[in-house]
Amino acid sequence: MTADRDMAGRVAVVTGASSGVGQEIARQLARRGCDLWLTYHNDEKPVRRLQETFAQEVGVEVRQLDLTDESAVKGVFSEIARKGEGLDYLVNNASFWSQDLWDADPAELTPADLRAVFDVDLIGSFLTIRESVGLMKGKGGAIVNFSSSDSLRGDPKAFAYNPAQVAVIGLTRSVARRYAPTIRCNAIAPGPIDTGWTERWGLSASEKAAVDEQNGLAGRMGRPDEVAALACYLLSDGAGYINGQVIQADGGASIA
Repeated sequence: MTADRDMAGRVAVVTGASSGVGQEIARQLARRGCDLWLTYHNDEKPVRRLQETFAQEVGVEVRQLDLTDESAVKGVFSEIARKGEGLDYLVNNASFWSQDLWDADPAELTPADLRAVFDVDLIGSFLTIRESVGLMKGKGGAIVNFSSSDSLRGDPKAFAYNPAQVAVIGLTRSVARRYAPTIRCNAIAPGPIDTGWTERWGLSASEKAAVDEQNGLAGRMGRPDEVAALACYLLSDGAGYINGQVIQADGGASIA
């Protein structure tokens, strides 16, 4: 096995694989020889393109998945179980986001606003972990969850988002302690990552520059490939001594 295919024969689930960091994680895992189960919520085309790109190299299964639908989550993992290859890796990248909730007045938020985030980010991650551990127990495995660096510091503009991201940390640590040493579970808490959101939000050139300048010691947003490389490392055998940790990939903003 060559170094660049050190995950050949392994099986991974990546949620939220249709864009940004999730898409890049899927790409890097495929390049390392990993067979993939990729889920998306709305946009199928990017995931199908990944499937076509790597069809001759690794197995790539694509499934639409609503993480708030418990039976649907069970269905996907039942398919994986029927193939009989088990599961090595789980990446919980999918997250709920609504621009309407960004910088919303906390006095105007409703319990439903918070539930919308918790149902995907926390409960959805719990459901995929619950279904994964049974497939990993016989062979060992690794899980990477996604939180948020700004949420850990208490982002004043993300009142609905912050609590769910902090709860993911609690889930991560509990899973790590419960299933060690057979299954490892770590979390990545990224700062702002350049996934094209500044364009989608219509930020001006000066606003984009301000976003970069405010990003910690690096003075720029992170790139999806940088976060994906970290996720792949945490899944890999080389990270076998890392468990229950939260890695803040934020350009040093957490100490700036």
